[in-house]
Amino acid sequence: MNTMTSVLWKFAPLLLTLALAGCAAERFHREGASLLAEGRSEEGLKKLYQAHQTDPSNGKFKKDWLAERDSATAKLMKEASRDRSE
Repeated sequence: MNTMTSVLWKFAPLLLTLALAGCAAERFHREGASLLAEGRSEEGLKKLYQAHQTDPSNGKFKKDWLAERDSATAKLMKEASRDRSE
């Protein structure tokens, strides 16, 4: 076996792990977006957070999680304020 092939075989498990993590993160992100579209905010946010944690280098996952988290927080604050004034 030549040196290049030997090196590739040594890194194959790492590359496979990274590829599978990316697939899982994509799945979490899709599921989160779907749950949010159904109005299931808490579950959707958890999935978006899982996507971000699984692939922290993906800026889109982090951006989407933070934006949806902030939106849900603002909605809850508005509801609490309305309930308090009644």
